[in-house]
Amino acid sequence: MKRTTTLLTGLMLSTALAGAAAADNIRVWTMEVQPERMAQMNSEFKRAT
Repeated sequence: MKRTTTLLTGLMLSTALAGAAAADNIRVWTMEVQPERMAQMNSEFKRAT
């Protein structure tokens, strides 16, 4: 039982750390204009049409 608890604790800790490491890649969307994002969307739209 103690080994299972230790393994689950380690798994939860590693998952939390991996999530925290991946969180810096998340882009926050704001209401302000984002020129580089708008240019990318425009070029993707032109390529698709």
